[in-house]
Formats: sequence, C-alpha cells, structure tokens
Amino acid sequence: MIEDWIKRNNGQILANAIGNDINLARQILSTDYVRVVATHGPNGQVIYRLVGVVGEVATIGNIWTP
Repeated sequence: MIEDWIKRNNGQILANAIGNDINLARQILSTDYVRVVATHGPNGQVIYRLVGVVGEVATIGNIWTP
C-alpha cells in the first residue's frame, strides 16, 4: 500500500477498498493520514503495523492499538 496505490485513479481505487465511497476516499486523500496494516498474531491478537513511504512495513513496538 504505497502512496501511488492510494492516490491512483483519482481516489477510485481507494474508494473501492473502503466500500465504494468516493467522497470518503477524497476526504482521506485531502488530510494527513497514516498507512496502517492490521494482521493477526499467532494467538489471534490483532497487530497493527505502520507502512512506510515506499511500502515497507515497520513494526510499532510489538502491538499498537489505534
């Protein structure tokens, strides 16, 4: 999920990922947002990780709760 993916097609790709809401996608694109990926750990606990500018994932400590 790099910057180019988020912004491509004038927000339409992002809109598709969030329930086809183009107005919400454009609102997100016009603000400061943080790219976060949610995954599950081996015990089922949700783990959140920041996504860097070029798409690499950086762990925020062990577990981060937004």
